[in-house]
Amino acid sequence: MERPQPPKPPRTGAGAEIIESILTAAEWVIDREGLPRFTTNRVAERAGVSVGSRYQYFPNKEAVLAELARRLEQRTREQLLHILDTSCAVPIATTAARVVDALLDGIGGLAFRRALLEEVPSAWKIEVSSEVDTEMRERLRANFAERRDVRRGDPALMAWVIAHAIEGVVEVTVRTAPELIGLPEFRSELIDLATRYVATAEREPELPGDA
Repeated sequence: MERPQPPKPPRTGAGAEIIESILTAAEWVIDREGLPRFTTNRVAERAGVSVGSRYQYFPNKEAVLAELARRLEQRTREQLLHILDTSCAVPIATTAARVVDALLDGIGGLAFRRALLEEVPSAWKIEVSSEVDTEMRERLRANFAERRDVRRGDPALMAWVIAHAIEGVVEVTVRTAPELIGLPEFRSELIDLATRYVATAEREPELPGDA
């Protein structure tokens, strides 16, 4: 199927409200009622808009899904950038915990996120996701470079590894083992993964050839 395009820009405030109502309703239907109930008519009903108004901005449910996926990328960006902007004054473990909590349950319902991962091809959101990933890695790189409690290493490479490691673990868990998401033990493992990878050890191990 051809990649759905974003909704055309609304000309009025009322149009913007219709778009937001449709997307909010769609997220609610997917998360609370499941994909079998996710139809454009059900979304319009939940949003309190006419089918014609819905069709004006979203011609089919694939267009709704694609826009939801793009919006989720932006929502994640906003939350993580806010965390990083205030991270230098707190220990790495605290920052890691805030990032993990945002990715586990701060950006959307579990059923909703699982549905997007399963139903939305990456090509439908590639421009937004690539932009967000690049910005996040750059912000992490700058953060690592200015902290004294980050271990030795290339900050850009470290940012690449840890960003994709945490994101990858969370996404595969949402898709294949969602029952782990709410476990305190799983949260602790993710925090430990990020902290141990980034933080300076009390005594760094001697590498071969250092002596």
